[in-house]
Amino acid sequence: MFLQFQSKEVFVNDIKIHVEFKSNQSSKNILFIHGLSNSSLVWHPLVSDLNADANYYMIDLPGCGQSQARMYDYDKAFYINIIEGVCKSLDLQNIILVGHSMGGQIATHVALNEELGIKKLVLLSSAGFEQYHFHERKMFEFAGVGMDFFKGGHSYLSQVLHQSFYNLTNENKEVLDKILMQFRNVDPQTYQHMLSQSIKYMCENDLLEATCKVPTLLVFGKNDEMIPNRMLHPFLTLKHIAEDCAKIFQTNKLEMLEQCGHFIHVEKYKEVANLMRLFLLS
Repeated sequence: MFLQFQSKEVFVNDIKIHVEFKSNQSSKNILFIHGLSNSSLVWHPLVSDLNADANYYMIDLPGCGQSQARMYDYDKAFYINIIEGVCKSLDLQNIILVGHSMGGQIATHVALNEELGIKKLVLLSSAGFEQYHFHERKMFEFAGVGMDFFKGGHSYLSQVLHQSFYNLTNENKEVLDKILMQFRNVDPQTYQHMLSQSIKYMCENDLLEATCKVPTLLVFGKNDEMIPNRMLHPFLTLKHIAEDCAKIFQTNKLEMLEQCGHFIHVEKYKEVANLMRLFLLS
């Protein structure tokens, strides 16, 4: 049984951002950032099992969940501004960022910006560790534009989410069904814009030349079918990505989980929660 969370809306440059939270009367604050085409709901299993000395905040990125959707830029500066704005609106100090997939890439960019003085990073199946050349970026962006997520009652979005698991259990399906329900009433044009621009952000802003001093926990699933990109980078492996991570994050701990796909924070939430507790205590 998952925890019950409170919710509120904050505004960043007049953009409404939905936040779910649980206060544990702690001086530490953990902000969770979901990946592309997801929502704060995806964090419920992990956060419910975490039991850490911290307050928990889970946001819906613009264009997702219950946050506002418009024809925004969805570029690097936009996402950094959203996360920094949310943290300032909530008056958060001693911040730990947790990001999944694109959310991990955003979290790292926020940490590198140094505005918030991020204390620790937890990156789960994080994007940002592949280099996309110009023609590859265009192929990826056009693929995003051409995806008909709304055909047949969200069948394509459902298919993509289901492929993100190594072993999809009934418990996992319940989480995915709730996320899919949130996208049933979105405007297709606005959604496709968010999708294509967010893919462009990921492709154009890799982290391979960065140096991050923030203590970082990196966790990947060994059976991840999304990272690395199998279509564009068939010879790149998670081992290569792990080696690059060691160069980027000066203080890091890397974990690779067996029999686990891209949605590591849902499929193996108990194992990830345990890794996070140990990391947060270190």
